[in-house]
Amino acid sequence: MANVFIVMENSFEYDDERYHSPECGGGKPLQAFTSEAKAEAFATKKNIEELRDLLAGKSYRGLGSMGYDPDEVFTDPDKAAEILGVDVDDLMEFETSEKLSDEQLSQLNDVLNLVFYEVMEVEKG
Repeated sequence: MANVFIVMENSFEYDDERYHSPECGGGKPLQAFTSEAKAEAFATKKNIEELRDLLAGKSYRGLGSMGYDPDEVFTDPDKAAEILGVDVDDLMEFETSEKLSDEQLSQLNDVLNLVFYEVMEVEKG
């Protein structure tokens, strides 16, 4: 039987210090696909939209204010700093009133450990 690929919206909990994924997994299904490539593309698009909304939010004061350090948030903090045009030491306090381009957001998403949407493969039955 063919499998189905479900794009899941991940849930986060806050423990008075930082946001984290709940131990039980959490999240909710958003959309189903029969093509893994289409599911991955949709999840990437949704992750970039969520990242854009996060960085543009009025309450956003830098990832450091959320209790994270660069190695937790980014797979490559130096690359993230380069994408944003800041010194790596200033990366966690990065704030901008300027809109980041789709290309910058896509590149940033590639080095980000925060996953808002992910694809799960489910056996159709």
